[in-house]
Amino acid sequence: MTISWRYVIVVLVCLSSSALAARGECDSTSVGDGEWIKHTIGEQDAVMYVATADMDQDGDLDVIATSNTQRPDYLSEIAWYRNNDYGRSWDKFVIWNTSCLPIEGATGVAAADIDRDGRVEVVVAASRPDSSGGEVHLLSPFRRPTGWWYKVVLQASSSEGYWKVYTHDVNDDGFEDVIAGGTDSAKILINPRFFPQLIPWRVESLPEGTGTSIFLADIGGDGAVDVLNSNYYAQRISWTTLQNDDGDLEFNDHIIAEDIVAAFDINTLDIDADGHNDVIVSALMQPGIQAFFAPQEVGGSWTTGWIRDDYSATDIYAADVNLDGVTDVAAVSFGNSGLGVPGSIAWFEKVETGDADEGEWITHYIDNETIRLPADFELRDVDADGDLDVVTGSLADDDVLWYENPR
Repeated sequence: MTISWRYVIVVLVCLSSSALAARGECDSTSVGDGEWIKHTIGEQDAVMYVATADMDQDGDLDVIATSNTQRPDYLSEIAWYRNNDYGRSWDKFVIWNTSCLPIEGATGVAAADIDRDGRVEVVVAASRPDSSGGEVHLLSPFRRPTGWWYKVVLQASSSEGYWKVYTHDVNDDGFEDVIAGGTDSAKILINPRFFPQLIPWRVESLPEGTGTSIFLADIGGDGAVDVLNSNYYAQRISWTTLQNDDGDLEFNDHIIAEDIVAAFDINTLDIDADGHNDVIVSALMQPGIQAFFAPQEVGGSWTTGWIRDDYSATDIYAADVNLDGVTDVAAVSFGNSGLGVPGSIAWFEKVETGDADEGEWITHYIDNETIRLPADFELRDVDADGDLDVVTGSLADDDVLWYENPR
């Protein structure tokens, strides 16, 4: 096999030291309904997206964050924060900085052992702010995550930016592939298995209008992972089956709804307890978290409702926040400074079964006092006490944060 030396040189010069950038105890503040405790993990300029993984394999859940400096060049720092003492203190390690072949306009991030060497790699999506395209990057550690890292570009486009990103073994070969939400369509990047940092990845495009925000779940009810799509630009939401025929991939896209203005984040839960995963969607800077109820048979019509029609959410998530056995919905909101509406983090409790109208969901605020421009978030058990905490950041205050569940 012939390998391009130009490609190898790109791999070798893209080195970044993950030297300790900061160490310290969390600052903590009680906020929200039920007195959630807000902890500052560490500093990072204009936090965009977060992910969680046990980066150093010590049994604690660590945090990875992407930043966007919000200057004209929009150069991005990628860092991970080592969890010490169940979230009470953290060490910051910079994976990639702005000085060596920088990532411009970093967005989504995911972490997984891509090459099955026992070490966690980091996948970062990017969308340049001038609409001149974007990339999907793979960041790999040399020996240990607290040392040197190197970067390769898995996918580059001169016209398409990339946002949410996940890893999943699409072709059932035992290796994690990458699924990225693009502005034109979602992309599947197939792991070459051997030397994935050296060998180019095969790129498969899902149908046009899939992406930009994506989520992975079984929507068809057949036990297989599907791709949920919310495309802000196409104003449509859909779900796509991933069929693997001995390495040949086939995609079948099912439209859930069209003409969804400013369709943004997407997630899923069984709202009406009928055994089918329903879909929830936020709309950027628009009021309401909309619900779409799955038909009993694939190909049927989806019906609509609301989780809340008065909460302007950006990112949304579904999980059992209060451990009562019923899946809840959590969301973050930029608010509206012009109208005096503060940014917030909230969760919504389903108090009875049936259609998801406003009266059946109770709003609980995690923070509607101190958070400004909350970033993407995850619900994870940071302090290993058995309940779900919130991991997020503040674009305005340049902090990576976690909120301790008071339950």
